[in-house]
Amino acid sequence: MGVDVRPRPDDLPAAILWRQVRVTRDVEDITGMDGRITGLVIAHEFLDDVACPVIELDDDLRPRIVQVEAATGAEVLGPDLADPAAEALLGGISPSQARAWLDRWWPATKPLARREVGLPRDLLWRRLTRILASGHAIAIDYAHRLDDRRSGLWDGGTVKGFVDGAPCRPRPDGSVNITSHVALDSCASPHATVRSQFDVLSTSAVGSRSLASWPPDLGSFDWLIEPCTPAPATPALSETMVG
Repeated sequence: MGVDVRPRPDDLPAAILWRQVRVTRDVEDITGMDGRITGLVIAHEFLDDVACPVIELDDDLRPRIVQVEAATGAEVLGPDLADPAAEALLGGISPSQARAWLDRWWPATKPLARREVGLPRDLLWRRLTRILASGHAIAIDYAHRLDDRRSGLWDGGTVKGFVDGAPCRPRPDGSVNITSHVALDSCASPHATVRSQFDVLSTSAVGSRSLASWPPDLGSFDWLIEPCTPAPATPALSETMVG
């Protein structure tokens, strides 16, 4: 089954079911069969498109919301998370939730450092895992990890804009695909694993090909592999996956 905001492709084989739906954590039944499916859910470059609040640390390391003018992409530093005005700017999470997420998953380093608060993605991932009665859920995406975030490696932030695949200034006017890397480690349950794509494929049946023949950027993704039952922690990755 494919799930997308776009209509069913004309050339999709009849054996593949299709659901046209905008997936949010509030959708009651994403597939029409949620909770009754045994199988595999694959979210391929899905979570990086899920909007999340962007924060910049001020001179006192207070987390302040970055506000953006939709038509131009011009940015202005908005209220800090202690300001009551912040509540309306966080897309459905509370300032205390945003602050707790930052303290746990992307702690302060230095003034002007940027962060993307990943809690909306965490919540949506938990919703996706409830599609299955049993099986595995896999998220494949551009990602960063806690140790690197703590070290300041990602202090410039990761928000990017694309139009027809070409990079451009992020502009939230509906004409630009805006993405940012995913903190897959914060999405993961205690039973999940996060591995590099290179590691996953080189240790699976797919990796029987010579690694020298793989594209140089093949390892750019991380994989979050989460069992939706107490079954083995890692699925068989040699089976065909559509995503």
